[in-house]
This record gives sequence, C-alpha cells and structure tokens, in this order.
Amino acid sequence: YAAGFRNISIDLMLGLAQQSEAVWQADLDAAAALPVTHISAYLLKIEPRTPFGIHPPELLDDDASADRWMQMHSALTEHGFRHYEISNFAKTGFESRHNCKYWALIPYYGIGPAAHSCHDGKRFAVPRDLEAFCASEHQPYEITEPDAESYTEHIMLGLRLADGILLDDLPECRVQLLKNAKPFIPKLLSSDGVRLTMTPEGWLVSNSLLVRLLSGL
Repeated sequence: YAAGFRNISIDLMLGLAQQSEAVWQADLDAAAALPVTHISAYLLKIEPRTPFGIHPPELLDDDASADRWMQMHSALTEHGFRHYEISNFAKTGFESRHNCKYWALIPYYGIGPAAHSCHDGKRFAVPRDLEAFCASEHQPYEITEPDAESYTEHIMLGLRLADGILLDDLPECRVQLLKNAKPFIPKLLSSDGVRLTMTPEGWLVSNSLLVRLLSGL
C-alpha cells in the first residue's frame, strides 16, 4: 500500500485446531483493518504425498469449521466487505474479474501445455507434453467436456455467487428447479421469482444441496 498499490487481495485459512472463536475474530478484525480490497478464505485441504499428508495436523471438526465460517461471514460483512462468492469477499467494485469469468461461463482461452479453454459450449485442454507442444505447428488440444455450458454447470457455478442465477436463463428446467428448491426456501435458498440464490447457510452445505436441486433435471 505504501508503494502505491490500491487493489490488494489477501488469503485467509480457517479450520485449524488452534483457531478458537476469539483467535479467529482477532484475525478477521486484523485483516479487515488492513488496506485491502479483497479477501479469499479457504478450509485447509490435506493433499496426499505432502508433509501435511504424511503428518496430518489437527483440524477442527465440521461443525466447528462451519461455526468459524459463519463467524467470518458476519465479521467481514460488518466490516464493509460483500460476500460475493462462496469463498470470496470484496469491497464494492473489487470483485475478482478473472475468476468471475469462469463462474459466469464467459469464454476464455488458455495457451501453453496443460492450459484449459472454454469456447462455443465446449472445454478444451492442451496436453501437458512440453516437447509435443513445441514441435507442433498448431497448439494441440483435446475436448474434455463437449457440453460445458449445460444448465447443470450453469446452476452449479451460478449458485456459487451471491447474485445466483436468473431463472429465465433456464427455461427448459425452471419449473422442476423451483420445485426442487421449494423445501429449502428460505433457510438454504432464496428466490424472488426472478433469481435463485443460496443463503450463507446454503453455501455451507452447497454440495449436498446441489444434488437435491439437480435431481430430475
């Protein structure tokens, strides 16, 4: 900030064993007091064949982690951050434009080995082979998803966002989707007849909630 940067993002991690409610609140208050415009927050994921995978640290259980997540939601929104995506908070106008392209299924293009692209309703991936990439006159690719813009992905990605999904964008499954959503309104889902969104409580159980929403579509 002292060097002139006015768009600064930081990451937070929650679910650690030593992260009591008081410690976490102090961390959140300290983060919000910094001159930052964007905060991402994630649960620690233990990957195999890593130091943590070999010697796992002690973590909070699911219920305690959920409590810390809701604590974070309340604290950061009170500090003026908008919880615009399941794992991301931002001051107005500082949402991640890069990531929002993926969540909104806006076409994007990747160049180079292992790069991914999405265009014309399909996902493409460039093989990881660097030598093959350098030897080819044209960038090689393989189709990984022939129907990337299906309504299933539209719903799954759109409901990650606080703005949710426009029901008119899904005319072929709108009726069934609202029928599936009805038992979860207003606790886990919210709808004004124009949009369908997940509540913060819904985000906490988004994977299982999506299974119910997509049933029969």
